[in-house]
Amino acid sequence: NPVLVPSLSEVLAIDAGGSTIRPTISAGAAQMNAAHETTDAVIAAADAMLYRAKESGRNQVWVVDQHGNAEPFLTPVTAS
Repeated sequence: NPVLVPSLSEVLAIDAGGSTIRPTISAGAAQMNAAHETTDAVIAAADAMLYRAKESGRNQVWVVDQHGNAEPFLTPVTAS
């Protein structure tokens, strides 16, 4: 299950002389295992997770597990 966090842009907000800068961050992660046995395979899997995070609305972290399944790790809480 993903960890729900406030929007990363809110957590990382920077006050710059009276203006607030809210950066967005998307990330992907993978680890070397049976599904990803080479450095190139791990990099490709992490890159795919980065694009999944961006496609899912940004401000998210997606990981690929040891079976090659993609899942969200950090997703922002949306205001209701």
